[in-house]
Amino acid sequence: MADFFLCFPGYLKRQRQLEFVKRASFSGETHLNLPKPANQTEQDYQTLIQTLLAQNYQQNEQFVALRTDLLNDFGLWLHQIKTPLAAMDLATQTGTEIDPVEIKAELIQVNDYLGVMLNYLKQNFDHEDLRFTEVQVKPILKRVMQAHA
Repeated sequence: MADFFLCFPGYLKRQRQLEFVKRASFSGETHLNLPKPANQTEQDYQTLIQTLLAQNYQQNEQFVALRTDLLNDFGLWLHQIKTPLAAMDLATQTGTEIDPVEIKAELIQVNDYLGVMLNYLKQNFDHEDLRFTEVQVKPILKRVMQAHA
């Protein structure tokens, strides 16, 4: 029973420190003003906590930057896709005969922009899909030339 009364204040102190760390880690703080450590073990734990909080903050900043870049890129691509679609819509509204060559050119632009968007996503978010293999260039060039002819 005497051990309980001797150890309980230390237990309460550690619980308060733990609650403090929990609150601080969810509030986005990167540096905590922790109480002075009582021994080397507490000092090591405090150092570890500070390091982990700094790493967490850095990862969150990288995520926010990546998300911002992604939204900016997609906003640009969406505007680029809207231009050929608007041209096709305008061509259908004028009542004149629609030139299939012009429509085909506009559809190729839309397809190219969509391809760029998909490749961007594959390269940045799905690393399992990226494979390097040797290919014959001639059939690829032939297909591209036919699509753009």
